[in-house]
Amino acid sequence: MQRYFNRATSLNGFSEIAAELGADLVTALKTVGLEPILLSRPEEKVPFDRLCALFEYCAGAWSLPDLGLRLARYQHLEILGPVALVTRMEPDLRSAIKAITENLIVHTTATVAALSEADDVAVLTLDAYPAPAGTRQYMMTSVGVAWNVLEQAGNARIELIEVTFRSTEGGIRGAAQAHFNCPVRYNAEKNALYFARSALDRPIERTDAAYHAIIRRYLSTSK
Repeated sequence: MQRYFNRATSLNGFSEIAAELGADLVTALKTVGLEPILLSRPEEKVPFDRLCALFEYCAGAWSLPDLGLRLARYQHLEILGPVALVTRMEPDLRSAIKAITENLIVHTTATVAALSEADDVAVLTLDAYPAPAGTRQYMMTSVGVAWNVLEQAGNARIELIEVTFRSTEGGIRGAAQAHFNCPVRYNAEKNALYFARSALDRPIERTDAAYHAIIRRYLSTSK
């Protein structure tokens, strides 16, 4: 078994984008050593290095420097699979996000997330370990998906203060600022979303207490 992997739900959006462009996704997958059958097997584990290679290959071959942002539009809370269930066990967004970060290993063993708070600002940071060459597009998607998760878990719009990336701009600053609707900074110390700390106090509207024990047992045996 691969030590570093993502569930195949991380491929969500590739088929739709390829169809829009008339691009050959099957060839792209095979070029980086992935089988096309993965597109229909969301629970399969995809080697992280090959997943990142697919992101970078398609961005170049399809002339889409903002591919990562485009993919983020197709990936939401549900791509986390069983990890998404923890949001039903927590009283507020703060607790839900911390629970997701603690159980993220069920979805990916290569990406870590951490929530911090200082004064009136909350920061959700993401990083890939180990970081193979070429994680730029993957991290772009990951940060975009993190914003989707924040909004879906809290069931409300979250206005971002700033978004930062470790990578270089790559000519997409305008597209990134339009996507996140806030300033975007590159060559930063971290990949992160900055937003109002008060958003973390939002209550989770639906909790399924009857399923808490089942969810905990499933997550504990999946790590």
